[in-house]
Order: sequence, then structure tokens, then C-alpha cells
Amino acid sequence: MDEGLCIPAGWKVLPMFTASHFDPDLHANPMEFDPWRWSKDKGTHKTVTPFGGGAQLCPGYGLAQVELAFFLHHLVLNYRYVSIS
Repeated sequence: MDEGLCIPAGWKVLPMFTASHFDPDLHANPMEFDPWRWSKDKGTHKTVTPFGGGAQLCPGYGLAQVELAFFLHHLVLNYRYVSIS
């Protein structure tokens, strides 16, 4: 094969979607911390995929929501809170 990449049978391909966050073709200063990088007024808001979207939705998204709900449930029911002010 002269072009491209040959992936042997049985190998797994694991795409790193977060790598797009460090792509200089998509972001002016990819290594600089800029949480507003994905704001809609900058026009690049479609390049961030923390949990994917549409057909690319992360399969662990629902599990993360359930785990957070369990955590909050036990946090609220098993601890007492007092104001320190």
C-alpha cells in the first residue's frame, strides 16, 4: 500500500477526540488555557467534544450522570451541614 495507513486485522483504533483541542489549525493558541475558546461568538464552538454529540455521543455519558446522582444522594443523606459564618 503506497498511501495512507494499513491497520492490521484484529487491531483496535481508539480515536483521541481531545486531541482536536490541541490542534493549531483549529485554535490560535492551543496550549494556552482559554476556557472561552469555545464560546459561540468566536465561531469554533463546534470543535469541542467533551462527551461527543449526535451520533458520536459518549457511551459513558449516561453512566456519569447516574454516578453523580448516587454521589449527591449519599452526600446529602449521610452528612450534616452547619454554617461556619
